[in-house]
Amino acid sequence: MTIAATLVDDATGETLAESDLEPGDLPASFARSDATLEVRGAPWRVVRAIPDGREAIAQHGSVELRLAPADSALTHEEPTRDDSLPEIDADRKEEGLTLPAIDWRQFELVAAAHRSAIAADFEEIRDVVAEGKKGAYGRCHLRTSIPEPLASAALTRSELLRTLGQPNLRALRIQGHAGIVRGAFALPLGDSIGYGVVRGEEGTSGGTIRVLGLAGAPRASAPKLHAVAKAHGLLLVDWIGTTIWEAGEDEFVET
Repeated sequence: MTIAATLVDDATGETLAESDLEPGDLPASFARSDATLEVRGAPWRVVRAIPDGREAIAQHGSVELRLAPADSALTHEEPTRDDSLPEIDADRKEEGLTLPAIDWRQFELVAAAHRSAIAADFEEIRDVVAEGKKGAYGRCHLRTSIPEPLASAALTRSELLRTLGQPNLRALRIQGHAGIVRGAFALPLGDSIGYGVVRGEEGTSGGTIRVLGLAGAPRASAPKLHAVAKAHGLLLVDWIGTTIWEAGEDEFVET
């Protein structure tokens, strides 16, 4: 079985070519590779893949490769992103709230035990920002040091729902990916989306949360998470803005 690849100019959205790839030729992750392709007689770098990851692409049967000229340094919209997207259940088609892939884990709660790892990542991100310009960074810092941001917390989905006043849970979709995120949930919070992933499919409201983030207008909706952050000693981290808030007595306080 071959993989149908659509090659797209990331800057213009123009389809440059279509090709078939052998599954064995795919890297484990395009995000971790420096893949270069020759298209129309010129070298192009792979900026990102939709979906990304050898297994996800093979399961989907096709991939969109976003490309930039190999000599171009303006390739990344944001200075950082998490190293990998969550597991997608491609067979489930129910409707849900859609999260842009670039927003995955960019604004999230993190256990205070990870403070030193956060600081190390912040240094790398600030270096990227200093070298580039907003919306067009020459490189992107891929965060790998905190795969389980809430590993030491015991925050459950049912507790979160009680704190937020029992909002209606929705499925979580990642833009550009067929299916829904396995073990995930999404919450409409005004102009924002709250989303999380639990450790197990423990009914419709149970499960220990391993990732909890905000997207859309995260700073506006962040106060809604103050109570659970305070109860579990969690930090609110804006990775792109390299900012940390601690849960004070009545509100989040920037540190």
